[in-house]
Amino acid sequence: MAGADTSPPAAIENLGHWLLQQELAPIEFRGGLHPVLGVADAPVLVVLAQDASSPAAGSMSGDDGRLFELMLRSIALSNRDTRRCQLASQSAVAASSGGADAHLQAGVGGLCSAATRGVLVLMNPWSFDRSDTAVEQHQSRLPESGLPLWRIAHPAILLDQPQLKRQAWQVLKRLRATLDGTAL
Repeated sequence: MAGADTSPPAAIENLGHWLLQQELAPIEFRGGLHPVLGVADAPVLVVLAQDASSPAAGSMSGDDGRLFELMLRSIALSNRDTRRCQLASQSAVAASSGGADAHLQAGVGGLCSAATRGVLVLMNPWSFDRSDTAVEQHQSRLPESGLPLWRIAHPAILLDQPQLKRQAWQVLKRLRATLDGTAL
């Protein structure tokens, strides 16, 4: 995976392939570094994708975390229903050592289990168009597993640009329908 492009693709159809090529970074949580947060049998894998200038926010503490908890609650989920990982920024990839944890080496594809029903990517480095609320513009599939994959703006962006919340809401409703088995 070394040398993979850490810039997200312009086309949603390429997001799944791009995700599988990315390295993971440890998540800072409660004073420690963790390769992943959550249980292996969570139905939703949440991937945090941030640009190199963003602080590490795998735990999404503070306002970001509260907003994400409310977003999950709005579709009858909680943090316990998610497994979280964080993509490494270009600077983190360059500084990484060879002794990385097995979860980090496995990447996003290695974190999906038989219980995983969907992947939600919270993206910071993406240019979002607030008028684009069509779920299809934010949905793709993870190669090999075929799991549905959606992208939404990271909660930090949603706090700064509340007009993007409608777009995120449309995606969250589709995620809920997929979990319920009622998605088209």
